[in-house]
Amino acid sequence: MRINKWLIISVLLIASLLGTGIILVNTWSQTPYGKLDPKVAIFLKLLSGPGQNSFKTDRPIAENRAELEKIAALVSGSPVSLALVKDINIPGSTSDIPARIYAPDDRRHPIIIYFHGGGWVQGSINSHDSVCRTLARKARALVISVGYGLAPEHAFPAAVNDAYDALMYIYQNAEGLKGDPAHIAVAGDSAGGTLAAVVAQMSRDRHGPAIAYQALIYPVTNLADMNTASYRNFSEGYLLTRSDMQAFISLYTPDKKDRLNPYASPMLASNFSNLPPALVITAQFDVLRDEGEAYANALERAGVHVRTRRYGGVIHGFMTGDRFLSQADDATSAIADTLREAFR
Repeated sequence: MRINKWLIISVLLIASLLGTGIILVNTWSQTPYGKLDPKVAIFLKLLSGPGQNSFKTDRPIAENRAELEKIAALVSGSPVSLALVKDINIPGSTSDIPARIYAPDDRRHPIIIYFHGGGWVQGSINSHDSVCRTLARKARALVISVGYGLAPEHAFPAAVNDAYDALMYIYQNAEGLKGDPAHIAVAGDSAGGTLAAVVAQMSRDRHGPAIAYQALIYPVTNLADMNTASYRNFSEGYLLTRSDMQAFISLYTPDKKDRLNPYASPMLASNFSNLPPALVITAQFDVLRDEGEAYANALERAGVHVRTRRYGGVIHGFMTGDRFLSQADDATSAIADTLREAFR
C-alpha cells in the first residue's frame, strides 16, 4: 500500500505546528504569580500589540465606549431566550434612567437589580445583556439592568443617585413589574459592584428598601488607595491596568475629596454591620482582587454572612466572557444558586 509522501509531510507539519502552538500557549500562560487559563493567555496576547490597550486616554470617550461594546459582543455568549426582555425608563431625581427587564416566564419572581461594569465611564445595558439573561434564567428571577449615568458627563454622585433611585422605583412598582418587593437583591460587576455595595449601605442608612442579598463581582471598594499587592503585581498586562483605574477614578471623582466618601469607596464606611449577606467574587489576575476580598473581610468581621470566591487563572471582566470561559458559566451559576437560596 503506497502512502502519498505529501500527505505524510502535511500531517507532520500540522502536528509540528500544533505542538509548537501548545508550547507557545503554555509559555504565555506562565506568570510570576501563577498560571493563566490558556484561553485568557491567548486573549491577552492578542491585545498586547501596539495600540491594543483596553482604555485610551488620548481618544474621545465615545470611541472608548464603542470599543468596549465591540469586545463585549465578541466574548459574550449567544443570548439566552427568555419570556420577556423589555426596555423601560425609570424616573430619576434628575432625569430618566434607562433599564432593561429580563423575565424567565410570566410568573411573579424575586428581583435582581443589576449594575453593569465599565469604570463608571463606559459599559451599558447592552454590553452586559448576556450576563443578565443568563442570571434571569439560572436564578429564576426578574433581572432589571440599570443604565446609570456615566462620567465624565455625570460624575459622582450621579451614578450613585441613579442606582438608589432605581432601587426605590423598582421596590415601589414591584407588583406592576411582576416582581416580589420582599425579595430584592442587588448585583454588579466592577464599577457596578461598587454601586451594588453602596446601594446596600444606603438602604441600611436610609432605612429601606430592604435588600435580601448583595452579589459583588470584582468590585472597586477603595478609590483612595492603590497600594495593594494585586495592584503592584497586575498593574500592566492583565487587561485592566493601574493607569486605566487612575483614569476612571479621575473621571468619576474629579474632586479628590469625594474618593474618601463611603458612597464612592464603600471600604471607607465607618460601620459594616446590619448589611445584607454577600457573595464576593474576585479574579486571581486582577488589580481589584485584594480590595474586593478586603471588603468581604470587613463585612465578615462586622457579623455579616459572606461567601468569597476567587476564580483562578482569570482576569478582570472574565464573567462577561461566557462564549469562551467555563469560569464565567460557573460564576453565574454560583450567583444564581446563592440568590435562589437567599430568596427562599
